[in-house]
Amino acid sequence: MNALYQGRLSHVNALLALAELRQAKATLSGLPPTSVVWDIDNRQAMPPWGDNIAPRITSLGHYFVSSAGRDVFDLLEGALVASAEGLQDAVLQ
Repeated sequence: MNALYQGRLSHVNALLALAELRQAKATLSGLPPTSVVWDIDNRQAMPPWGDNIAPRITSLGHYFVSSAGRDVFDLLEGALVASAEGLQDAVLQ
């Protein structure tokens, strides 16, 4: 997934990145929302919304959402599947 952080991932690597993404989500799904780290330099810092989160967020695996309210893991998974199936590179914009 390091290539994706640079903005582009070759479709050749999409399935490998998808496996990494799924592993990351599985790992985060084992952690409660209270385990979120908002500030690496101040581990006690809370997000601006504090602990006022949607009831559907039961773990860190469901904590990250887009500005439109969509689960970021689901968005990335869909993009990586489309990349692999369509033989098109994934591009972050």
